[in-house]
Amino acid sequence: MEAKNPAIVCNALVSFLCAEMTARGFERCVLGLSGGIDSAVVARIAQLALCHESHAYCEIALNEIASVQNQPILCVFMPSTHSSPQSLEDARECARAFGLPLVVVPLWSFETVFAALYAGCEPTGLRLGNACARFRMTLLFDIAFAQNRIVLGTSNKSERMLGYGTIFGDLASGLNPLGNLYKTDVFALAKYLQIPQSIQQKPPSADLFAGQSDEADLGHSYALLDSILFDFLERGSSREQLLQNYDLRAVDDVLRMYEKSRFKREPIPLAVV
Repeated sequence: MEAKNPAIVCNALVSFLCAEMTARGFERCVLGLSGGIDSAVVARIAQLALCHESHAYCEIALNEIASVQNQPILCVFMPSTHSSPQSLEDARECARAFGLPLVVVPLWSFETVFAALYAGCEPTGLRLGNACARFRMTLLFDIAFAQNRIVLGTSNKSERMLGYGTIFGDLASGLNPLGNLYKTDVFALAKYLQIPQSIQQKPPSADLFAGQSDEADLGHSYALLDSILFDFLERGSSREQLLQNYDLRAVDDVLRMYEKSRFKREPIPLAVV
């Protein structure tokens, strides 16, 4: 698949945020800035949408958060004990490049409390990762409530269609500008928006543990995953048609992940009484 024209995508996302925030009565937003490419793109799009001029970079402590009450955009970096120090540096570089306020809120106290649930057992990376993702979103929604902001999501279409995200965690948001963009489109958009090179060039990662990468978890490159997803979802190709162009394992992996994660994309079932 070919990535969408990034200039057209950028204009569409800026218009989307402007219209949807106005319709919901919000003038300010908050997002988790992870040091990754998706959140960096969302931060820049929000800046363009809210006509936020670049200011001198400022990093503030949690107890100083009221000082940025009137700033249109607030970025929050929430590291766990397993987060890479480089992620913080990349988040800082992004916030510095676009003049956005950044609050750093470590999750270490939360992890200490949560560890009690393991009753002395070593928590799995996935379980702790899911817990941190949900706690991060709890923090973002609490900040949003306190400062009358809307939470911007950063999950792209590739992640949503493959279930590569935590329900009620990073998949939750008030508005999601990237929700209909494949990762391939995000890469192209990041280049167009001049996201810092350190972010563009590093392998995409959920940063759950040292050396972790999205493509290793998913078992295939984003280029291949997106191509199969595009043919399946946008062109309506059947499994048999996909197998004419792609490897058997890759096709079956994509279809399996898509079906297995369907519950994450659908509304919660309600009983009819």
